[in-house]
Amino acid sequence: MDIFSKEMEAELIKLIDKRLKVMEIPNTLSKHRSVYIGIEKAMKELNKDIVDNTETLSTFEEEINELKEEAKRSVKGEDLRDLVGQTMLHLMPNFKLSISKEIKKHLVAIAEYVIKTFKEKD
Repeated sequence: MDIFSKEMEAELIKLIDKRLKVMEIPNTLSKHRSVYIGIEKAMKELNKDIVDNTETLSTFEEEINELKEEAKRSVKGEDLRDLVGQTMLHLMPNFKLSISKEIKKHLVAIAEYVIKTFKEKD
C-alpha cells in the first residue's frame, strides 16, 4: 500500500532534486569524490614506493651479508701480516731500518751477557 500517488512521488523527487541543487550538494559530493580518488591514487603510489624501497633494502642487506662472508673467507693471517707490513712501511718509511737497529741492540746485549757469563766461569 503506497502512501503517495505516482504523481505526488514524482513531485517530491523534483522538489528534493531542486533543493539539493540549491544547496550545491552534487558539486560538493563531486569535489569530495575527486579528492578521495586523488588520495587513493597517492596512497597506491606510496604503497608501491614502500614496496620498491623494501625490496631495494632487502637486496642491499643481502649484498652486505655476502660481502661480509666473502671478506671473512678471503682475509687470512698471511694477508693480514702482509697488509700490516705494507702499512708500517708506508707509515714509517725506515721501518725495516728501525727494526734492524732494535734487533741489533738486543743481539749486542745478548752477546755481552754471554761473554760476561763465560768470563765469570773461567
